[in-house]
Amino acid sequence: MPEVKFYHRPAVPMEMHKVKIVQRLELLPARQRLQKMKKAHFNTFLLHNKDIFMDMLTDSGVNAMSDDMQAGMLRADDAYAGSETFYRMNQKLTEIFGMEYFLPAHQGRACEHIIAVHFVKPGKTAIMNYHFTTSKAHVTRLGGKVEELIKDEGLIPNSDLPFKGDIDLDKVRACIEREGAENIAYLRLEAGTNLIGGQPISYQNMKEAVAIAKEYGIPTVLDASLLQDNLYFIKTREECMKDKSIREITRMIGDLFDLIYFSGRKFGFGRGGGCMVRDEKLFHAMEDYVTMFEGFLTYGGMSVKEMEALIIGFDETMDLDIISQGPQFIRHCVDELVKCGVPMITPGGGLGAHINAREIVPHIPSTEYPAGAVSVAMYLCGGIRGMERGTLSEERNPDGSEHIASVEMIRLAFPRRVFTLSQTEYVIDRVKWLYDHRHLIGFFYDFKSFCHECFLLILNLIRQNTKVIGTTTNAAVYFARVYCHYCQRPWISLLCDQVTRRYNYSTPIKNSCQSLTRTHFCRKIKIYYNAGESAMVIRQAKETDLPVILEIYSHYVTTTAYSFEYTPPAPDEFLARFRRITAQFPYFVCEMDGEVVGYAYADAPFERAAYAWCAEPSVYLRPDACGKGLGRALYEALEQALTMQGYRVLYAIITSSNTQSIAFHQALGYRRLADFPDCGFKLGGWHGITWMEKRLNSVEMPTSKPAKYKEIVKYNQNLP
Repeated sequence: MPEVKFYHRPAVPMEMHKVKIVQRLELLPARQRLQKMKKAHFNTFLLHNKDIFMDMLTDSGVNAMSDDMQAGMLRADDAYAGSETFYRMNQKLTEIFGMEYFLPAHQGRACEHIIAVHFVKPGKTAIMNYHFTTSKAHVTRLGGKVEELIKDEGLIPNSDLPFKGDIDLDKVRACIEREGAENIAYLRLEAGTNLIGGQPISYQNMKEAVAIAKEYGIPTVLDASLLQDNLYFIKTREECMKDKSIREITRMIGDLFDLIYFSGRKFGFGRGGGCMVRDEKLFHAMEDYVTMFEGFLTYGGMSVKEMEALIIGFDETMDLDIISQGPQFIRHCVDELVKCGVPMITPGGGLGAHINAREIVPHIPSTEYPAGAVSVAMYLCGGIRGMERGTLSEERNPDGSEHIASVEMIRLAFPRRVFTLSQTEYVIDRVKWLYDHRHLIGFFYDFKSFCHECFLLILNLIRQNTKVIGTTTNAAVYFARVYCHYCQRPWISLLCDQVTRRYNYSTPIKNSCQSLTRTHFCRKIKIYYNAGESAMVIRQAKETDLPVILEIYSHYVTTTAYSFEYTPPAPDEFLARFRRITAQFPYFVCEMDGEVVGYAYADAPFERAAYAWCAEPSVYLRPDACGKGLGRALYEALEQALTMQGYRVLYAIITSSNTQSIAFHQALGYRRLADFPDCGFKLGGWHGITWMEKRLNSVEMPTSKPAKYKEIVKYNQNLP
């Protein structure tokens, strides 16, 4: 898109097209929007499109066709087999990507299915820079696993890195060596990482990653669904590519990979998809899957009219003026919202503008889907439907526990050639209003179904039919049992009330025989429970708890390298440690039915005076208490206390082989600082440590050192 200069005002993105056909939109009054949302069970996927003013859920299949694309549909050769439309499409893709063989499919996830069925066997690993929901699900469904090896900096919400979708090349090589090349199904690179904000991957990174895979004889796959935006970013951000045309860059990318698949609902502005294959033998090995799952080889589940439109759409995707509009509108939206103070994923990527939900509603833990809550609020305040891209979109862990997303986002997608600049300004205004009134956001989701993806859920808010079993000034956490609306299978969700204000809303839960509970925060917290469920309490540790705490810790000392101690401390030594720590820091235990099942505390990571504003958190759970969200609840209580004490930064020091702990800390907002390989010898092997950091307070010029926990808890009954 050319840089259009304005005479008397700053430049803004320009639509490089005329509007010839329009579709009426209606902005319902706010009260009607609330009624529609209740009817949809607070799930934006269940809203009717006629009730939405700005549908920014996705750009998949909702892009505007050009006049040439619509005219091309009249040329379609509507034959079951041997359609000339197919051969024209194959020829066009060969011209653009340089691959001779093409397998048509009805959309991108169908291609993922075909690729996974061919390559993935139980125990195999698929390496990715980052997963998409379906790309991961197809692998795990077949007994494989996914290794996401994006660079650590790619998960930092706010930065100026031009290519946050780059894969970590050292991690790729280490993964191959660890798993064995024969156990790697394929290397998949996503050109435009959907789930971390449409962030692009550089050509150089693709080239180097593919070279490593080929060194080990591993097949290479490119997901090109979001390639059009990625091409724009390579052209404008990668110095060595600025003199290349979009067609030249596309061909250079095509020459790297063994397979390239795409969703035509994104790439090409139409509807459909397909997989391009370089090797003839591989092509013939995969073509039976098309006939089995999609349709005959010359249409593959696509309408031939859509195929003709895509042929022209592919050419339009090679036009810089056309593919520039999306990224430029997104950049304008992101930049304006950043000026308004709204936490955004930066820099602006492709596909849409992405809001950082964790920073908007820090009072809603990830287990209660903060991005889902903000997406509901977005519709209520402006008739805007965005896409939840957070924990709710994630596949559950094998044990059924919640897999906490690295980033909690709301995506405001910009379908190509659909919205105008004035509509974009409306969105900016509504998001700013919502951010300024974020204290009103208090929707609490309690479950997501085992048997359906996130967009098929009936998300229920909480009923207030409760039974009081006690009161305390220390306890603020409890359990509730919830049920899937469809299959009626139960799921226990950890609920936490450790923030200053929450609002109650309720709708009935169909066929549920349990009473679901929620209380707003008050000076004395009431503990509620459901019939047959246990109350959980987080409180200060006492010296009488130390025998149980020492027993929990001794398990990790004697059986793991997670602690570098060789033998458990003696009771007297452990008591001395406890007294030293609690003289300054918080030390909490987690109880279930009055029995201590875990504990967490903070300590000083360094001795010298200048480090006084630093703390090191630790958490240990009884093995049978792991995977239930208890560690997160303990950590959140600990961080709340340390923040109020005045600590500025937390350092977590983790044994590098403890990948679950590293992922746990990343989900809580810690960033990886450094790795110290093979620095400790225990249990017959060398072990490294990983340092991670989280910032709590911005202390520019401290007037005093952090307060002692025992002092602040006297004046704040909200703390354990």
